[in-house]
Amino acid sequence: MNPKLNGAALQGLAGLFNPGSKVGQQYESGMMVDALGLNIAMDQNVDVHTNGTQNVAGTNVNGAGQSGAAITVVGLGGTITRGTVVTFPGCFAVNPQNRKTTGSLAQFVITADLIAGATSLPISPAIVLTGAFQNVSAAPTTGSPFLILGAAGPTGVYATNVAFHKDAFTLAMVPLWTPPSKNVVSVSQKTHNGFTIRVLEYYDGKNDESVMRLDVLFGWAATYPELSAKIYTV
Repeated sequence: MNPKLNGAALQGLAGLFNPGSKVGQQYESGMMVDALGLNIAMDQNVDVHTNGTQNVAGTNVNGAGQSGAAITVVGLGGTITRGTVVTFPGCFAVNPQNRKTTGSLAQFVITADLIAGATSLPISPAIVLTGAFQNVSAAPTTGSPFLILGAAGPTGVYATNVAFHKDAFTLAMVPLWTPPSKNVVSVSQKTHNGFTIRVLEYYDGKNDESVMRLDVLFGWAATYPELSAKIYTV
């Protein structure tokens, strides 16, 4: 969460029945402690999203039975920015195990910037109507408008705080090549809980410096994005 949400959470939960020790920690530190099943951390670098100029009530869905990663609509009256969240009429989220509707409209993220007049909305996740990967109750209702979460720009500016289960994302680190120790003063590589760091220490005779460098080789991916959520704050 960003600093603003951290402060709002502290204030909002202050009047509820809470463990006294945790309330005391929050009062002393000014930081939200773990609560509500979440391990909470604050970061000043939480990203900010700005909606485009398209009205919150978008243009009408243009065509019945649509699915996939692009939905055809009547030409937009304004812009939509990448990362904007939208819902479609009649298109409800479903329980991933029993495929029954949750009663809440499914949310989709626009994956590319769109200009006024555009007639296709690129979305993620793709709409799947049937089968093992069904993720909605029905296709968007044609002739009715899609909706944008939040307000239209420039007032539609939101911090995009994130909540996620540990299985939502995967970080992979692999061991690096270790040069022969005779070519350096010392070399060490350690792996702990899947994290691998290589440490090289050597002497630079030209500049009369002792140098230490730390290297990692890593990659990460959203392997189960359904286990994460974006939490808007104004």
